[in-house]
Amino acid sequence: MGRARCPACGGALEAGRPCDSCAVLGTARASSRLEFTVRAQGEPTAAVELQLTPAFKERFELERVLGRGTSGMVVLATDRQQRRQVAIKVLMRLEAEDRARFIAEARLLAQMTDPHIVAIYELGELGEHPYLVCAYQPGGTLR
Repeated sequence: MGRARCPACGGALEAGRPCDSCAVLGTARASSRLEFTVRAQGEPTAAVELQLTPAFKERFELERVLGRGTSGMVVLATDRQQRRQVAIKVLMRLEAEDRARFIAEARLLAQMTDPHIVAIYELGELGEHPYLVCAYQPGGTLR
């Protein structure tokens, strides 16, 4: 039997707890910030609060969390400027090595053109947190 899913966003629900995905996006919509818990070996190690700039919020409408990992999250958004759905991957860890790898991978992917590689539209920063905006490819996971 699978885990219960939030009817609003499809996020996994744990018994007796509100949906983490909706809470994250609700917070971002209401107060211009994203909150994320960095984990190591499944245990919380740090809470990160990411301030969204007015320009970022004006351009992107955040819709739902697509996934979370130990160092960041991917959010489905609508790019109001380009009038398309996009996936925004945000690195929440600030270790220099993680940051350098994230930026290097984004720059490398942005140079590639292949139907099997997601298109990278933009690499930017929110405060000290790099993010990349890429094509949204619905209907699958890498698992």
